[in-house]
Amino acid sequence: MNNSSIEVIKEQLSSKITVYVDKDTFDSLQKDCRDFEAKNPNNFINRLVKNYVSDYFSSIYKAVPEIQKVLESNGYDDRNNIQEIAKLIAFTKNGINKINGNLNKKLNIKLNNSTVNKAIEALYYGPASLDISAFFRSMFLSYLSFPVYKRERIIYKEELERIEGVIRNNEKLSYVNKEKNQTHVLNPYSVEPSSHELFNYLIGESGNSRNIVSIRLSNIKDIFAIHEKREFSERFDPYFERMKRNGIQFGINKPDIFLITLNEKQYEGYWKKYLDRPEIIKEDREGDLHKCYFDCSDFQLKTFFLPFEEKDNKIEIKKVKIE
Repeated sequence: MNNSSIEVIKEQLSSKITVYVDKDTFDSLQKDCRDFEAKNPNNFINRLVKNYVSDYFSSIYKAVPEIQKVLESNGYDDRNNIQEIAKLIAFTKNGINKINGNLNKKLNIKLNNSTVNKAIEALYYGPASLDISAFFRSMFLSYLSFPVYKRERIIYKEELERIEGVIRNNEKLSYVNKEKNQTHVLNPYSVEPSSHELFNYLIGESGNSRNIVSIRLSNIKDIFAIHEKREFSERFDPYFERMKRNGIQFGINKPDIFLITLNEKQYEGYWKKYLDRPEIIKEDREGDLHKCYFDCSDFQLKTFFLPFEEKDNKIEIKKVKIE
């Protein structure tokens, strides 16, 4: 589109945009919108474009010289057009290689001003024959090639950068929990992907109760630095290590060890269910029963083992001590 003026491209981007995608792409974007708790699909797309378009644009242009070399090595000798052809291939390769089915789904998008300003450069320096629908379709497919937790980091890039900036400055932060609309003060430690790299969680220690906090990145808003040095209690490190072992998404604030006795069927179910599985730290065998010990939170145990309960054999969680 580099034969168009900046003003023309800005006008096109400021108008309602229709992007044609295949069903898999449409469904995946809709799922991310729900999973990442964006306000609505249009807000989600604005976040995606604003936060990813510059990185996408950079990755495309890094690929252009290599594609140009391949064209030259295969005998393409039109020196006037070879760069334009290489750019078109680079911009559309995701759309060519990753479309699954017909482009029979429509995404109707209205970009806000800040998003428009981010997207102008990529379209202005793109190949002249590239249309807006193909550009956005290819960018969406590139975005979807990342694992879930990286996609969530893209959608919440501004919040993530603000949190990481506070951590680098070794300061406390204030944030609002979206779900409860409550303001909290936190000694922030890090932002970590959950077990199996699904979502991202801010880990830290409460400024008042000293409880260890694990909160979804998507559930955080209104982040401000409090210019006081962040501090952690002595129990933070050992509890944090337990959280990393069992699932960073489950906060641990007590030193409790739990015992659960499982029959053979329940024990097999434990190993088959991978998601959110707490680690067994000790195991004893008594006939057909497995006495399993855990050092995770009781909430994690209750949610994980609930599906394994049987009508006449309830799973009992006992608090114990290990010698």
